[in-house]
Amino acid sequence: MGESYAKLVIQPIDLIRAFKVEFCLASIIKWLTKWHMEKKSEYLIRAKYYIGLSESTYSKELLFALRMYCIVNGFMKDNSSSCTMLEVVQNVMNGDIDNANWVLTKGWTGDGR
Repeated sequence: MGESYAKLVIQPIDLIRAFKVEFCLASIIKWLTKWHMEKKSEYLIRAKYYIGLSESTYSKELLFALRMYCIVNGFMKDNSSSCTMLEVVQNVMNGDIDNANWVLTKGWTGDGR
């Protein structure tokens, strides 16, 4: 476990391994986790790169697990709230790359959650 993830209840690698997440989505999860913790725009740039490469489809179970990951780690308040990571990953899962990139743009301008 890296030092930057030490404060997290659930580590990104645990989610990624449990659901056998492919490399590009795993990278998106990793960089958006770091962004939620530190709000550095370089992490959004790195996530955006992998969004363009991601082509796989994902299960609804993974989306549910990611939602719980975000709640438990404090990236969203409860199941009815939203967060940048969840919005981006859901858009990638739906093949809506343009909207995923738009959500990241909100993060750059400070409108992201």
